[in-house]
Amino acid sequence: MIIKEFSSKYGVVHVFIENDELWKQFEAYDGLNSLLFKRPAVILVEAIHDRALKRLVSFVLDSTISNHDKAASNIQRSLDTELLRSDDFCSPRF
Repeated sequence: MIIKEFSSKYGVVHVFIENDELWKQFEAYDGLNSLLFKRPAVILVEAIHDRALKRLVSFVLDSTISNHDKAASNIQRSLDTELLRSDDFCSPRF
């Protein structure tokens, strides 16, 4: 809700990346077999995150941190892009 309001108020184009929402895209996923879809969903999160970084698209990454090293890598990759600069913290982009 907050993201939609922010988007409409500031005209921000963003991507919302959520692992749990990606699981629902798998036809065979029924909620009880989540272990079968955990790894494919992580791969999709990585691919979407990579594409957002490459295209310099604002995004919200909402994911369970099950692997500290991977989470640290994702954060560092995000910080290393032109998308986030120190002056952007006051920008309506965020």
